[in-house]
Amino acid sequence: MNLKFAVAAITLAMSYQAYAYDRYSVFEDYVDQNSVASNSLRVNKFIKVIGEEKSTVGEYLYNQENKVIKRKYLDSTFDYEYNPDGTLKVAKALMQHNNPNSHIRHTKQNFISEYEYKNSHNTKVVDIERKKVFNEHVSNLDGQPESTYTIQYKYSDEGKLIKRVQTPDNEVDKSKLIFRYLYYPDGRLKKVIEVQNLNLLIVSKNTLRLNYYNNGEIKKAIHKKDGEVIRTVELQYVDDASLVYAVHYVDPVKEWKVDMDFFGLAFFPIKNMKDSRGENVTQYEYRYQSTDADLLPDALDVKLTLPSNHVIDLKYRFENSNL
Repeated sequence: MNLKFAVAAITLAMSYQAYAYDRYSVFEDYVDQNSVASNSLRVNKFIKVIGEEKSTVGEYLYNQENKVIKRKYLDSTFDYEYNPDGTLKVAKALMQHNNPNSHIRHTKQNFISEYEYKNSHNTKVVDIERKKVFNEHVSNLDGQPESTYTIQYKYSDEGKLIKRVQTPDNEVDKSKLIFRYLYYPDGRLKKVIEVQNLNLLIVSKNTLRLNYYNNGEIKKAIHKKDGEVIRTVELQYVDDASLVYAVHYVDPVKEWKVDMDFFGLAFFPIKNMKDSRGENVTQYEYRYQSTDADLLPDALDVKLTLPSNHVIDLKYRFENSNL
Protein backbone atom coordinates (compact mmCIF):
# COMPACT_ATOMS: atom_id res chain seq x y z
CA MET A 1 0.00 0.00 0.00
CA ASN A 2 1.17 3.53 -0.68
CA LEU A 3 -0.44 6.92 -0.30
CA LYS A 4 -1.76 6.73 -3.84
CA PHE A 5 -3.10 3.22 -3.71
CA ALA A 6 -6.87 3.51 -3.79
CA VAL A 7 -8.05 1.41 -0.89
CA ALA A 8 -11.23 2.42 -2.67
CA ALA A 9 -13.70 1.91 0.14
CA ILE A 10 -16.94 3.48 -0.97
CA THR A 11 -20.05 4.66 0.79
CA LEU A 12 -22.17 6.25 -1.91
CA ALA A 13 -25.19 8.49 -1.49
CA MET A 14 -28.46 7.15 -2.89
CA SER A 15 -28.83 9.94 -5.43
CA TYR A 16 -27.29 13.15 -6.65
CA GLN A 17 -27.49 15.98 -4.13
CA ALA A 18 -26.46 19.62 -4.14
CA TYR A 19 -23.23 18.47 -2.55
CA ALA A 20 -22.46 15.63 -4.93
CA TYR A 21 -19.35 14.68 -2.99
CA ASP A 22 -21.04 14.30 0.40
CA ARG A 23 -20.49 10.76 1.76
CA TYR A 24 -19.45 9.22 -1.53
CA SER A 25 -16.40 7.60 0.03
CA VAL A 26 -15.19 6.11 3.29
CA PHE A 27 -12.63 8.91 3.21
CA GLU A 28 -15.30 11.43 4.02
CA ASP A 29 -14.63 15.13 3.77
CA TYR A 30 -14.92 16.71 7.21
CA VAL A 31 -15.04 20.30 6.04
CA ASP A 32 -18.34 21.98 6.92
CA GLN A 33 -20.46 21.44 3.82
CA ASN A 34 -22.29 24.71 4.43
CA SER A 35 -19.01 26.63 4.16
CA VAL A 36 -18.35 25.41 0.64
CA ALA A 37 -19.12 28.28 -1.69
CA SER A 38 -19.01 26.42 -4.98
CA ASN A 39 -20.40 23.00 -5.73
CA SER A 40 -21.24 23.04 -9.43
CA LEU A 41 -17.87 24.05 -10.90
CA ARG A 42 -15.79 21.30 -12.43
CA VAL A 43 -12.35 21.15 -13.99
CA ASN A 44 -12.28 20.08 -17.65
CA LYS A 45 -8.56 20.20 -18.32
CA PHE A 46 -5.33 20.47 -16.36
CA ILE A 47 -2.59 21.93 -18.56
CA LYS A 48 1.16 21.99 -17.97
CA VAL A 49 2.99 25.07 -19.29
CA ILE A 50 6.68 25.02 -20.28
CA GLY A 51 7.70 28.29 -21.90
CA GLU A 52 5.40 28.78 -24.87
CA GLU A 53 4.45 25.11 -25.00
CA LYS A 54 1.28 23.75 -23.39
CA SER A 55 0.36 20.10 -22.88
CA THR A 56 -2.76 18.59 -21.35
CA VAL A 57 -1.91 16.33 -18.40
CA GLY A 58 -5.45 15.76 -17.16
CA GLU A 59 -8.90 15.66 -18.81
CA TYR A 60 -12.30 15.17 -17.16
CA LEU A 61 -15.69 14.34 -18.69
CA TYR A 62 -19.06 14.43 -16.89
CA ASN A 63 -22.63 13.24 -17.37
CA GLN A 64 -25.74 15.40 -17.01
CA GLU A 65 -25.76 14.84 -13.23
CA ASN A 66 -22.28 16.39 -12.81
CA LYS A 67 -20.76 12.99 -12.12
CA VAL A 68 -17.39 12.23 -13.64
CA ILE A 69 -17.50 9.51 -16.30
CA LYS A 70 -13.89 9.71 -17.48
CA ARG A 71 -10.55 10.85 -16.07
CA LYS A 72 -7.68 10.77 -18.52
CA TYR A 73 -4.04 11.28 -17.54
CA LEU A 74 -0.70 10.72 -19.24
CA ASP A 75 -0.25 7.41 -17.42
CA SER A 76 -3.81 6.06 -17.22
CA THR A 77 -7.51 6.41 -18.02
CA PHE A 78 -10.42 5.86 -15.62
CA ASP A 79 -14.02 5.24 -16.75
CA TYR A 80 -17.16 5.14 -14.59
CA GLU A 81 -20.73 3.93 -15.12
CA TYR A 82 -23.64 4.67 -12.77
CA ASN A 83 -26.92 3.08 -11.76
CA PRO A 84 -30.18 5.01 -12.33
CA ASP A 85 -30.18 5.99 -8.63
CA GLY A 86 -26.75 7.63 -8.98
CA THR A 87 -24.68 4.97 -7.25
CA LEU A 88 -21.53 3.74 -8.95
CA LYS A 89 -22.07 0.63 -11.08
CA VAL A 90 -18.68 0.03 -12.72
CA ALA A 91 -15.19 1.53 -12.35
CA LYS A 92 -12.40 0.82 -14.84
CA ALA A 93 -8.71 1.70 -14.92
CA LEU A 94 -6.30 1.20 -17.81
CA MET A 95 -2.62 2.14 -17.65
CA GLN A 96 -0.80 3.90 -20.49
CA HIS A 97 2.88 2.97 -20.54
CA ASN A 98 6.11 4.56 -21.74
CA ASN A 99 5.06 8.20 -21.72
CA PRO A 100 8.27 10.13 -20.93
CA ASN A 101 6.26 13.12 -19.68
CA SER A 102 4.35 11.12 -17.07
CA HIS A 103 5.69 11.54 -13.52
CA ILE A 104 2.61 10.54 -11.51
CA ARG A 105 1.27 7.00 -11.31
CA HIS A 106 -2.49 7.10 -10.76
CA THR A 107 -3.01 3.32 -10.71
CA LYS A 108 -0.90 0.21 -10.36
CA GLN A 109 -3.50 -2.12 -11.87
CA ASN A 110 -5.60 -2.55 -14.97
CA PHE A 111 -8.97 -3.49 -13.53
CA ILE A 112 -12.74 -3.52 -13.76
CA SER A 113 -14.76 -3.34 -10.54
CA GLU A 114 -18.53 -3.90 -10.35
CA TYR A 115 -20.44 -2.87 -7.21
CA GLU A 116 -23.45 -4.39 -5.48
CA TYR A 117 -25.37 -2.52 -2.78
CA LYS A 118 -27.50 -2.99 0.29
CA ASN A 119 -29.53 -0.63 2.46
CA SER A 120 -27.96 0.53 5.72
CA HIS A 121 -29.09 3.42 7.93
CA ASN A 122 -31.49 4.69 5.28
CA THR A 123 -28.87 4.85 2.54
CA LYS A 124 -27.32 2.51 0.03
CA VAL A 125 -23.82 1.27 0.78
CA VAL A 126 -21.52 -1.07 -1.09
CA ASP A 127 -22.05 -4.67 -0.05
CA ILE A 128 -19.85 -6.56 -2.52
CA GLU A 129 -17.26 -5.48 -5.08
CA ARG A 130 -16.41 -7.92 -7.87
CA LYS A 131 -13.00 -7.09 -9.30
CA LYS A 132 -11.21 -8.26 -12.43
CA VAL A 133 -7.47 -7.60 -12.69
CA PHE A 134 -5.73 -7.72 -16.08
CA ASN A 135 -2.12 -8.08 -17.17
CA GLU A 136 -0.30 -4.76 -16.71
CA HIS A 137 0.68 -4.60 -20.40
CA VAL A 138 -2.77 -4.97 -22.02
CA SER A 139 -3.95 -2.18 -24.33
CA ASN A 140 -7.65 -2.66 -23.50
CA LEU A 141 -9.90 -4.44 -21.02
CA ASP A 142 -11.78 -6.58 -23.52
CA GLY A 143 -9.89 -9.83 -22.93
CA GLN A 144 -9.76 -12.32 -20.08
CA PRO A 145 -8.49 -11.11 -16.70
CA GLU A 146 -5.49 -12.68 -15.01
CA SER A 147 -7.37 -12.92 -11.73
CA THR A 148 -10.73 -12.12 -10.20
CA TYR A 149 -11.69 -11.25 -6.63
CA THR A 150 -14.74 -10.89 -4.43
CA ILE A 151 -14.49 -8.05 -1.92
CA GLN A 152 -16.95 -7.95 0.97
CA TYR A 153 -17.68 -4.71 2.88
CA LYS A 154 -18.58 -4.76 6.57
CA TYR A 155 -20.06 -1.86 8.59
CA SER A 156 -20.44 -0.90 12.23
CA ASP A 157 -23.79 -0.46 13.94
CA GLU A 158 -23.39 3.27 13.24
CA GLY A 159 -22.99 2.65 9.51
CA LYS A 160 -19.21 3.23 9.33
CA LEU A 161 -17.18 0.99 7.07
CA ILE A 162 -14.95 -1.03 9.39
CA LYS A 163 -13.63 -3.87 7.23
CA ARG A 164 -13.07 -4.99 3.64
CA VAL A 165 -12.02 -8.54 2.80
CA GLN A 166 -10.64 -9.35 -0.65
CA THR A 167 -10.72 -13.06 -1.50
CA PRO A 168 -9.51 -14.64 -4.78
CA ASP A 169 -12.21 -16.46 -6.72
CA ASN A 170 -9.64 -19.14 -7.56
CA GLU A 171 -9.87 -21.61 -4.68
CA VAL A 172 -6.25 -22.67 -5.21
CA ASP A 173 -5.09 -19.18 -4.29
CA LYS A 174 -5.03 -19.02 -0.48
CA SER A 175 -4.08 -15.34 -0.24
CA LYS A 176 -6.39 -12.80 1.35
CA LEU A 177 -6.23 -9.03 1.64
CA ILE A 178 -7.94 -7.45 4.65
CA PHE A 179 -8.51 -3.75 5.32
CA ARG A 180 -9.64 -2.46 8.71
CA TYR A 181 -10.82 1.10 9.41
CA LEU A 182 -10.57 2.85 12.77
CA TYR A 183 -12.18 6.20 13.62
CA TYR A 184 -11.71 9.08 16.04
CA PRO A 185 -14.56 9.75 18.52
CA ASP A 186 -15.79 12.58 16.26
CA GLY A 187 -16.21 10.12 13.38
CA ARG A 188 -13.19 11.09 11.29
CA LEU A 189 -11.15 8.29 9.80
CA LYS A 190 -8.16 7.66 12.06
CA LYS A 191 -6.33 4.67 10.68
CA VAL A 192 -6.40 2.20 7.80
CA ILE A 193 -4.77 -1.18 8.45
CA GLU A 194 -3.97 -3.39 5.47
CA VAL A 195 -2.98 -7.00 6.15
CA GLN A 196 -1.97 -9.45 3.45
CA ASN A 197 -2.41 -13.08 4.45
CA LEU A 198 -1.26 -16.32 2.85
CA ASN A 199 -2.47 -19.61 4.32
CA LEU A 200 -3.62 -17.66 7.41
CA LEU A 201 -0.09 -16.29 7.96
CA ILE A 202 0.59 -12.53 7.82
CA VAL A 203 2.82 -11.73 4.84
CA SER A 204 2.82 -7.95 5.22
CA LYS A 205 1.07 -5.25 7.23
CA ASN A 206 0.65 -1.60 6.27
CA THR A 207 -1.00 1.15 8.28
CA LEU A 208 -1.94 4.70 7.39
CA ARG A 209 -2.74 7.11 10.24
CA LEU A 210 -4.43 10.45 9.55
CA ASN A 211 -4.36 13.62 11.67
CA TYR A 212 -6.64 16.59 10.95
CA TYR A 213 -6.88 20.34 11.36
CA ASN A 214 -9.92 21.69 13.16
CA ASN A 215 -11.42 22.68 9.81
CA GLY A 216 -11.49 19.03 8.73
CA GLU A 217 -8.60 18.99 6.28
CA ILE A 218 -5.84 16.40 6.66
CA LYS A 219 -2.80 17.71 8.55
CA LYS A 220 -0.54 14.67 8.49
CA ALA A 221 -0.55 11.15 7.04
CA ILE A 222 1.88 8.57 8.40
CA HIS A 223 2.49 5.34 6.47
CA LYS A 224 4.03 2.38 8.28
CA LYS A 225 5.07 -0.92 6.73
CA ASP A 226 5.54 -3.84 9.11
CA GLY A 227 5.77 -1.37 12.01
CA GLU A 228 8.37 0.95 10.45
CA VAL A 229 7.54 4.47 9.28
CA ILE A 230 8.36 4.64 5.57
CA ARG A 231 6.58 7.84 4.56
CA THR A 232 5.09 10.93 6.19
CA VAL A 233 3.13 13.60 4.35
CA GLU A 234 2.45 16.94 6.07
CA LEU A 235 0.10 19.55 4.63
CA GLN A 236 -0.54 23.25 5.18
CA TYR A 237 -3.42 25.14 3.60
CA VAL A 238 -4.08 28.71 2.51
CA ASP A 239 -5.62 30.37 5.59
CA ASP A 240 -8.44 32.24 3.90
CA ALA A 241 -12.04 31.19 4.54
CA SER A 242 -13.14 32.94 1.35
CA LEU A 243 -11.14 30.43 -0.66
CA VAL A 244 -13.11 27.38 0.44
CA TYR A 245 -14.45 25.71 -2.67
CA ALA A 246 -15.80 22.36 -3.70
CA VAL A 247 -13.67 19.62 -5.17
CA HIS A 248 -12.88 20.13 -8.84
CA TYR A 249 -14.28 16.76 -9.80
CA VAL A 250 -16.19 14.15 -7.85
CA ASP A 251 -14.36 10.84 -8.01
CA PRO A 252 -16.79 8.09 -6.99
CA VAL A 253 -13.87 5.92 -5.91
CA LYS A 254 -12.09 8.46 -3.79
CA GLU A 255 -8.34 8.06 -3.63
CA TRP A 256 -5.92 9.14 -0.92
CA LYS A 257 -6.41 12.82 -0.27
CA VAL A 258 -2.71 13.44 0.31
CA ASP A 259 -1.71 12.48 -3.20
CA MET A 260 -0.22 14.65 -5.92
CA ASP A 261 -3.69 14.97 -7.40
CA PHE A 262 -4.47 17.29 -4.50
CA PHE A 263 -6.46 19.88 -6.47
CA GLY A 264 -9.23 17.39 -7.08
CA LEU A 265 -9.68 16.34 -3.48
CA ALA A 266 -9.00 19.27 -1.12
CA PHE A 267 -11.41 22.04 -0.15
CA PHE A 268 -8.96 24.63 1.13
CA PRO A 269 -6.13 25.29 -1.34
CA ILE A 270 -2.98 23.48 -0.24
CA LYS A 271 -0.15 25.92 0.47
CA ASN A 272 2.74 23.58 1.31
CA MET A 273 3.26 19.83 1.29
CA LYS A 274 6.24 18.03 2.83
CA ASP A 275 6.83 14.44 1.76
CA SER A 276 9.38 12.60 3.93
CA ARG A 277 10.71 9.13 3.13
CA GLY A 278 13.43 8.47 5.67
CA GLU A 279 16.07 11.15 5.22
CA ASN A 280 14.78 12.04 1.75
CA VAL A 281 12.46 15.05 1.96
CA THR A 282 10.59 16.53 -1.00
CA GLN A 283 8.77 19.82 -0.53
CA TYR A 284 6.06 21.48 -2.61
CA GLU A 285 4.95 25.11 -2.49
CA TYR A 286 1.72 25.99 -4.31
CA ARG A 287 0.61 29.43 -5.45
CA TYR A 288 -2.75 30.03 -7.10
CA GLN A 289 -4.08 32.68 -9.47
CA SER A 290 -7.62 33.46 -10.54
CA THR A 291 -8.40 35.30 -13.77
CA ASP A 292 -12.20 35.28 -13.61
CA ALA A 293 -15.04 35.64 -11.14
CA ASP A 294 -15.57 31.99 -10.24
CA LEU A 295 -14.23 30.38 -7.08
CA LEU A 296 -11.79 27.92 -8.64
CA PRO A 297 -8.17 28.80 -9.46
CA ASP A 298 -7.29 29.23 -13.11
CA ALA A 299 -3.53 28.86 -12.73
CA LEU A 300 -1.09 27.17 -10.38
CA ASP A 301 2.65 27.65 -9.83
CA VAL A 302 4.51 24.89 -8.02
CA LYS A 303 7.96 25.21 -6.48
CA LEU A 304 9.32 21.69 -6.12
CA THR A 305 12.38 21.16 -3.90
CA LEU A 306 13.94 17.73 -4.33
CA PRO A 307 15.87 15.83 -1.61
CA SER A 308 19.08 17.06 -3.28
CA ASN A 309 17.82 20.66 -2.71
CA HIS A 310 17.51 21.11 -6.46
CA VAL A 311 14.55 23.41 -7.16
CA ILE A 312 12.14 22.96 -10.08
CA ASP A 313 9.49 25.55 -10.96
CA LEU A 314 6.34 24.16 -12.56
CA LYS A 315 3.39 26.02 -14.07
CA TYR A 316 -0.11 24.72 -14.68
CA ARG A 317 -3.37 26.11 -16.01
CA PHE A 318 -6.95 24.97 -15.42
CA GLU A 319 -9.92 25.00 -17.75
CA ASN A 320 -13.08 25.06 -15.62
CA SER A 321 -16.78 25.00 -16.38
CA ASN A 322 -20.01 25.56 -14.46
CA LEU A 323 -22.12 22.53 -15.29
